[in-house]
Amino acid sequence: MALQLRQAISAYHTEYRKYPIRGEGKEDVDLQSDHKLMDVLIGSDNAAEKDGLNPRRIAFFYWSNTKHMIRRKFKGGIK
Repeated sequence: MALQLRQAISAYHTEYRKYPIRGEGKEDVDLQSDHKLMDVLIGSDNAAEKDGLNPRRIAFFYWSNTKHMIRRKFKGGIK
C-alpha cells in the first residue's frame, strides 16, 4: 500500500502542482496518512468543497478496500 500511496501523492502533485496538505509548503511537515489525506486522494466530496484540496474530485488512489461511489458521492474514505 505504501507504493500506491506514494504514486497517488505524486499524481496529485503532477495535477495540481502542490502537495495534498494545507500550508505554504515552506516548512517541514510530519504528514500522517489519516482520513484527511485519504479524502483528498480518493476525491471525496469533503475535498471538493470550496477551497478544498481536490476541487476536480480526481481519484488518485485506488485500493480494493476503498469504498465505492454512489451517484458520484463517496460513501466515505477507506474501510
